[in-house]
Amino acid sequence: MLNIKLLRKRLASWWGIPLFLGMTLIPLSSCLSPTFVLDGNVYLMFLSMAVCLVLLMLYDITALPGIFVGLLIYYSSWLEFDSVLVISTWYLFSLLVCWFGYRMQMRRRWSSYHGILRLTKVRAFWLIIVLPVFFVSGVQVSVDFELLPPKLGLLPGQGFSLRALLNYQGVLLACIAAVPPIYYLVRIALRPRFFFILIEWMKREFTLSVTKTELAIWFLALSVLVKLLTYEYDDQNILLSNYPLSLLLPVMLYGAMRFGFILVGIVWTITLWVLLTNYPGLLYSDNLYQSLTFSISLLTVFTITIILVATISSRQRIIHRKTRYSALVDPVTGLPNLRWLTRDLALHEESVICFIRMANLDVLSRAYGIQWRIEFKQNIAEVLQPILGDDERLYQLPEYDLVIRLNPEASEQTLIAVEQKLRQFRLRWNGMPIHPHYGLGYSSVKSPVKHLNSLLGELSTIAEESLSKGIPQGAHLNYEQLQLHIQSKVVLLQKVQHALDDDNFVLMVQPIVGFRGDRYYEVLCRLVGETGELISPNEFLPIVHEFGLSYDLDIWVLKKTMQFMDEHRERLPSLRLAVNLSPESICRPSLLNDVTLLMANYRIESYQLVLEVTESHLLQDSSQALLTLVQLRNWGCRIAIDDFGTGYASYNRLKAFQADILKIDGSFITHLLDSKVDYHIVESMCQVARLKNMTVVAEFVETEEQKAALKKLGVDYLQGYLTGRPQRLSEL
Repeated sequence: MLNIKLLRKRLASWWGIPLFLGMTLIPLSSCLSPTFVLDGNVYLMFLSMAVCLVLLMLYDITALPGIFVGLLIYYSSWLEFDSVLVISTWYLFSLLVCWFGYRMQMRRRWSSYHGILRLTKVRAFWLIIVLPVFFVSGVQVSVDFELLPPKLGLLPGQGFSLRALLNYQGVLLACIAAVPPIYYLVRIALRPRFFFILIEWMKREFTLSVTKTELAIWFLALSVLVKLLTYEYDDQNILLSNYPLSLLLPVMLYGAMRFGFILVGIVWTITLWVLLTNYPGLLYSDNLYQSLTFSISLLTVFTITIILVATISSRQRIIHRKTRYSALVDPVTGLPNLRWLTRDLALHEESVICFIRMANLDVLSRAYGIQWRIEFKQNIAEVLQPILGDDERLYQLPEYDLVIRLNPEASEQTLIAVEQKLRQFRLRWNGMPIHPHYGLGYSSVKSPVKHLNSLLGELSTIAEESLSKGIPQGAHLNYEQLQLHIQSKVVLLQKVQHALDDDNFVLMVQPIVGFRGDRYYEVLCRLVGETGELISPNEFLPIVHEFGLSYDLDIWVLKKTMQFMDEHRERLPSLRLAVNLSPESICRPSLLNDVTLLMANYRIESYQLVLEVTESHLLQDSSQALLTLVQLRNWGCRIAIDDFGTGYASYNRLKAFQADILKIDGSFITHLLDSKVDYHIVESMCQVARLKNMTVVAEFVETEEQKAALKKLGVDYLQGYLTGRPQRLSEL
């Protein structure tokens, strides 16, 4: 079977795609470069240099062989072998020197997006200023020493002539304007879906008030102006002078301020190419070199001005949006604040405001600290947000309260769902499940809401009354639906009990694959519904824990797991399976004896069994739990700390706790590539695990990019959809 990842890696090496792109794009871009022929070619825009920079930004020094071959192919078509070798070698040497200086200063940001303002200075110095000067000066010296022929566009002894200045401007103009559009074009050719990513980047840089009509008018004005400039007129026509070129500047500056860097950069590069190849005013003068030099200088200044204005405007818009967003979000909890609520109420004609009052939250905050209160609110927001609509949100109020804005159409059902979620919600802190009582007060409002603070005060009083009565207080609450939810909870409890009695649970397994090729499997439990559907643990495990059935379920899973290993011993020798244990089971003294008996009855070797314990459960200071896990580990069973990083004081507890495997919680893996904080957290976890001689497993791995980053960080095993989806244990 063909390994796609290995094939892509091989093609990205110097002999693969970089070699092909260098061999094709460099000759093609050289042929497309606007030139002026007079005693040799004078390049008005040296596009091959822009292509070389693009290849270096995509493939780094891996692109150098392809660049060199492409130069040989192009120059050998019209130069002698000695000249081809000299110009190609100097071309490559200039690129290598400037690229080395650029890479040394940019470090890991060398291939970053072109419109980042803080990186512009380094990029401009090495690739826009130093590179053209270094390259053109070297070619001029080679012509002076007769190592290269004058038909390259330079004459001996004329290093400070207008002709030399024209060549320098051609290289400079290509490095400034042509690099980003060619970069986008190559990226799209390599991966067509990048086109849609580019469109999203482009839209993100637009001013919020931009309309399609405004964009169309701007394109029309620019097209008309370019058409007028490229049309052939009589000798005395004003459009044949260099003056009409100045008309381009206000049009392009308007686009730069309104549409951002990406769109304006692409459009301006195309406009430059059209003008340099078709504008007759470039050559309308008695002194051709003087006319060309002035025109190209004008276009170069325009290019620098337009790109800087576009970059600065895009940066200012991004900062402005971030600032506006920061003003609408509480800086501590990260939840929308009262200002955001005021804005949302103004955007909707009618809304339902639900006030959430949490009992004794101030006392609990003094007992557990302000960090507990912050995490408590954040976890409540994570629980409630999935049941809210797309434009419905939960808002942070000062001190201890929360508010939800609902659409009136389905507000009753949503309120019932909110109450059910809050009843089920538990936050484990220092090993103890904390669940304060909640009061819900709600009211319908219509825009504009002029006295929001007074309204929230009234809702706070209603929510306080709800605490004593135990039900949400407000108008039009559907109590029948609330009762149905309670009944469904009882029905689910009965299903769990019958499943334990009748073996109606289904065991699933998900592979945990190591970078060295070995693997083991985590056992997952599912409940079978009435129609044969599989019910997720998120639905029935809260019932199991609430009604004290955790130990029964854990023993059932252990028994069925060992029974499967015994029955398929010949077909699956040395099979290793990981089983989750609840905190209630670990703290029970009988667990040790029950596990011993099961392993003896089914002839299970201790190395075949991995026992996973959720990291937050280890925070309880229980001597019985620690004793049980130590003895199981001494027998040879491997102990895994599951969901590491989600509990309190994880590292302090890890110093005293002995385990074999550290499973990093998937919440850190999901945003590993997007969040520097998550990346460094995972890195620190891996370092601590290495100091403790622990194996590291990463959960929720879904992409090859995540896999590569985790391998670099030192992770040993991967678990997630990338390595395999859950399947029935019987189908293993």
